[in-house]
Amino acid sequence: MRSLLRAICLLTSLSVCTCLAQRGNLPPFGTGDAVNNGSRDEFPNTTGMISGTVHAADGQQVSDVTITVRKDSRDILTIYTSPDGSFEISRVPTGDVELVAKQGLNESSEHISVMPGSNFVHLTLATSNGSNARGAAVTAAQLAVPAKARRDLEKAQDALHKKKLSDATRLIQRALVVWPHYAEALLLRAVMERQANSPQLAAADAEQAVGCDPNYPPAYFVLGSVYNDLDRNDDAIRTLDHGISIGPTFWQGYYEMSRALLRKGDFPAALRQAEHSSSLAPKEFASIHLVKGYAYLGMNNSSAARTELETYVKMKPDAETAVRAKAVLARLSSAGTSAAPNSKDNPGSVSSQSGASDDVPDK
Repeated sequence: MRSLLRAICLLTSLSVCTCLAQRGNLPPFGTGDAVNNGSRDEFPNTTGMISGTVHAADGQQVSDVTITVRKDSRDILTIYTSPDGSFEISRVPTGDVELVAKQGLNESSEHISVMPGSNFVHLTLATSNGSNARGAAVTAAQLAVPAKARRDLEKAQDALHKKKLSDATRLIQRALVVWPHYAEALLLRAVMERQANSPQLAAADAEQAVGCDPNYPPAYFVLGSVYNDLDRNDDAIRTLDHGISIGPTFWQGYYEMSRALLRKGDFPAALRQAEHSSSLAPKEFASIHLVKGYAYLGMNNSSAARTELETYVKMKPDAETAVRAKAVLARLSSAGTSAAPNSKDNPGSVSSQSGASDDVPDK
């Protein structure tokens, strides 16, 4: 499950849907480096390593958990746990820090004093319905997957994490030979196909994944995202609506729904979906501000649009979409914040050289 949510996150970043290959937009998985995440001038010379695990109150393994390190009320790093719930963070500044584990609406935190060397912590995450709460219960189709196929997919995920795309492709295919109905393997391949600019192939694999496991929410989110890329907005809305109905606490579904509604010009509805996604998504997920900014532009709320677009540009100054966001901000400044945006300010027409899909946040 964690790998597919990572895929959707990648799908929500700029060049891959941007939920499995452009990892610069995503929290790391399993391991992290607190110093590399910020200015070295902000940290003391003495650091320690934090390793630990996250389990549910009943002792069961939990997945799809983010671990955030906070120091002096500031988030300095967010990573995802490994599939077994473990994590490791190197070079954490010594002294008091707060570790926050979050899975959907469930959250747990613990204050620890980091000492030089190794530090271990165990976090217990309360869930409303067991370790796989939030609409993420293991499906019957997942339970049927042979162990060999699972191992091959885990190796594929690791290869993808290391950007060994050919190895990942080979291992995914091997998993599918063992179990052709492996929805998670099909989805991982769909994300890679989308990264390779083959949306038709990605759509075919995602559609097959939905057929193999109709009770698996991420399958609908990946498929809806690919439909968005293909400008099949009505199909995207229908698909995402069903995915959200069976996985109502996954932020990715609401985000992709906001993209689809934005493309259709339903700006108030897009904003509502984006706000819902924002309440569940990691704080560092920048693209949600881009959606909100364009939605506000469509609603002729230049002041709110400016705030959201400036936030996005600050978070992702080097992103391709930041260039267009800066152009919109420049026009708003020249027209005055009280001026209603003209047609050039609406998503899809920021540049006379770009189509509708160019400026709607699509990755």
